[in-house]
Amino acid sequence: MKKIICFVIAMIACFSILSACQSSDNNKKTSDKNNDKTSIIKENDSNKQSSNTEEGSKPEDNSKNSSTTGNFKDQTNLKIGDTGKAESTVGKYEITIHSVEMKDEIEGQAPMFDHLFIAEITVKNIGDQPIDAIEPIKTLEFSSEENGSGTEDYSSYFNSIKTFSGKLQPGESLKGEAVFDGADSKKYYIRTNVGLVSSKAVKNKTTWTFEKSEAK
Repeated sequence: MKKIICFVIAMIACFSILSACQSSDNNKKTSDKNNDKTSIIKENDSNKQSSNTEEGSKPEDNSKNSSTTGNFKDQTNLKIGDTGKAESTVGKYEITIHSVEMKDEIEGQAPMFDHLFIAEITVKNIGDQPIDAIEPIKTLEFSSEENGSGTEDYSSYFNSIKTFSGKLQPGESLKGEAVFDGADSKKYYIRTNVGLVSSKAVKNKTTWTFEKSEAK
């Protein structure tokens, strides 16, 4: 009988020891899992913070890009006699178109299209650096269509035309002439070359609109 009692006590002790070991293993596994979760959470938080930092840098980049907008708004409703202000990679300037004269030929040279147009223009340097007087004229194009392609200044091909040359210091202005070639139309446009605006070489649009009857 004593042997049976001893055997039962020994079995109970063994079960108690095994249960304690299993509980310890389970606690260790639970702890390891919790540690793994904590590690994953920290890693995700770290990645999130890194992502937020990268996203946070975008406004700074945009602010740099916004500096290419320039200081002047688009001026697309100008008429003969009006002054347009523009900013380009060469500086800031004003362009005033005083008059436009339509010709069938200049110095015996006929137009490629229907008419030649002599525009009397004043350019003024309103920036803080010297600019070549011809540079603002180079930004202009002439068209008989509001959104169509245009032609550039051809004044350098004619000896009788008062072309733009030399440097303009800040505050200085110069009056000269530009020559354009255009098709016959009831309405004409002298404007900033659209390609230069698209490429940000010129930072705002200027457009002068006039009727054929105004080209005396």
